[in-house]
Amino acid sequence: MHNMVHPDRGKCQKRKRDSNIPLQVVDCTTLQLWAWWNDMGLIEQGIIFKYLGFLTRIMQVEPKRDVIEALLSFSDPTNNIFHFSNFEMTPTLEEIAFFTGFRVRLHHQRLIALRGISINKFFQHLNICKVKEKSLDKGWISLQFLYDRYGREDGFKIFGRTLNNNGSFETWKEHRRFAFMVAFLGTMVFPRRGGKINILLTGVVNVLIEKRNYTIVPMILADIYRALTICQKGKCFFEGCNILLQLWIVEHLYQPPTVARFIQDRSDYITSHAKRVKKYRCPERVNAWVEHFRSLTEDKITWNYPWFPWVEVIHMSSVRHFLLLMGIRGVQPYVSLRVLRQLGKRQVLPITEDMKDFVSEVGPKVPLHEGLAQKIWDGCLVMGIGTMVKERHMINSPEILQLA
Repeated sequence: MHNMVHPDRGKCQKRKRDSNIPLQVVDCTTLQLWAWWNDMGLIEQGIIFKYLGFLTRIMQVEPKRDVIEALLSFSDPTNNIFHFSNFEMTPTLEEIAFFTGFRVRLHHQRLIALRGISINKFFQHLNICKVKEKSLDKGWISLQFLYDRYGREDGFKIFGRTLNNNGSFETWKEHRRFAFMVAFLGTMVFPRRGGKINILLTGVVNVLIEKRNYTIVPMILADIYRALTICQKGKCFFEGCNILLQLWIVEHLYQPPTVARFIQDRSDYITSHAKRVKKYRCPERVNAWVEHFRSLTEDKITWNYPWFPWVEVIHMSSVRHFLLLMGIRGVQPYVSLRVLRQLGKRQVLPITEDMKDFVSEVGPKVPLHEGLAQKIWDGCLVMGIGTMVKERHMINSPEILQLA
């Protein structure tokens, strides 16, 4: 792991909602998070990599708010899909997994389900002696609270007596890594307006560390889908990983001179993204992006990333034709059958099914469809290397098959 240097983009600027800027996104990495990451050093960063893969690399990416706002006009919340002129697309589990470095066979992993985290459990996970913090009653904690105790170089010295580390600096460093993962996920991947970090993320991080057969990828995608839906309805803050969504769409918009290689490797495709698409001229401002999306046709995009090597993709479940993805804030359906072209597979016309009854928000009176979601996930069906076809833009017309 190498230290990432904060790009020269200036400080975060808070935006107020108005007619000109109706959407807010994570538009930079906070200085505290940068300082925390760089101060940990290569060994600690390497340990974090075991659990977060290349996700931390999104701190290097310059966010483009305009492209996210423009995408809202093309989002279909009923099917979690983007409709363009004569084709449709959506971020897939495999694309997100390969960007982030979680390249094990997803269908062999289990979903992470939310568990209620009490205030006592929150302090236990973070090895902090219980202190009075009003925000915890509302289910969140500030980045500053975590940074003061674990991000600062002198955090061990200043707060040592309020931390459960038996006076051991090495133990504090171990707890420091846990706290960083919570802070990073809460500000960059599962953000809330005002920098509020969801305390449920301590449970997610605990699962990632303690249980190696669980995947965070469906959770990331579920919250992206939910953010698109609620922002399309008027909410002004994008509560999903807008940076991954940005990387996903720009990679598809840029048409490189090569075709898909489907070669397995361990490259960091977040860091190398800017170099790969440097010849792509991004539109400026929301209106320009909207016009660009309106003019898109299926021959003007890259269906299969040239570096995308996935030979097995989840296309449906034996239980349903769609999957249910459990996010931090709710459950969202996922229909990869509609976009098999993105994954190097022959496209089918999927069986349509009303999925609105399966969409739910996490709440004290709303039960989580955990059992059903895991049952559907356990029935995942995959398409192997024998189903690969040429990129759609390399032939005159797509092969579309009726699904029996």
